[in-house]
Amino acid sequence: ADHWEIGEPGSALVFSAEDDEDEIHRRLKRITDHLTIEGHAQELQGIQNRLHIFSTIGKDTLLTKRDTSGEVSSTGIVQRILLMTEKINDLKLIIIDPASRFRGGEENSNEDATRFVETLETLAKQTGATVMIAHHTNKGSYSQDHEPGQGASRGASALTDGLRWLMNLGRLTTAQLASIGASKDKSGQYVAATVTKTNYSAFPAPVLLERLDGGYLTAISAAQSQQRTQTKAILGVLRVLAAQPKPITTRRLEEDHGGVGGALKLPK
Repeated sequence: ADHWEIGEPGSALVFSAEDDEDEIHRRLKRITDHLTIEGHAQELQGIQNRLHIFSTIGKDTLLTKRDTSGEVSSTGIVQRILLMTEKINDLKLIIIDPASRFRGGEENSNEDATRFVETLETLAKQTGATVMIAHHTNKGSYSQDHEPGQGASRGASALTDGLRWLMNLGRLTTAQLASIGASKDKSGQYVAATVTKTNYSAFPAPVLLERLDGGYLTAISAAQSQQRTQTKAILGVLRVLAAQPKPITTRRLEEDHGGVGGALKLPK
C-alpha cells in the first residue's frame, strides 16, 4: 500500500471463504495493475509461483469443531493444510479469511476461542510461517470519533488475548480527515489502519489509506494529500487555458473561472 516495507519475501498460502475464484482473479488484476503503474513490476515477477490462493466457498473448512462429548478440538483439515504446505517452497505467510468460517464451537466462548488459537499456533509452529486471520468487528464498534481497541473484535475476548498482533481497520476520525484535507462526506474513501495490540514492538502511528479505483488501498499523508490537491488545481487551470480560442489575461481567468463558486472551485 505504498507504506509498509517487505520484511522477508517468500510464498503465501491464502484460504478465502467469502470470495469465489472469479472475484479473487478480479481483485488480483486490480492490485497488480495499480502496483505496475506505481513502478513495482519488478517485485511482481514470479508471483504466480509464490502466491497460492484457494476459494473455499461451499466447503467444510472448520479447523476446530465440537465433538460428541461437547469438547472443541482440531479437525483433520489442519493436517490437510500441513500436507499442502510441504509442497510450497519458502512459505512465509498463511492467511485465513475470515476466522468465523474456520472455527467451530460458540463464538462467544473463551474456551472455544482458545482451542482455535491453539490450532493456529500449531500451523505456525509446524510450518514456520506467520499465520494471519481476518476477523469481523462487532456492531457499533466504530463511530466517527471512537478510538479503536482490542474490544472491537466480534465474539470472545480470548481470541484477541491469544494473538500476538492486532490491526483494526475503520473509519477516520474527524481529526484524521482534517489532517489530509478531506471532508466528512468523503469519509467513505478512506480507511484508518490502527495497530491495537503488538507484543513484540512499539505501537506504530495509524496509517491512513485511500480507496482508489476498484477499491485499491494506498497510504496517504497530509503532504501527499496537499500535493494531489495542488496537482488537481494545476490540471484544472491548464484545461481552462487549453479550451480558450486565444490567450486570456490573469484577471479574466480569475473573474470568469475563479472563486469557490466557479468551475474550478478555487479561490481567486
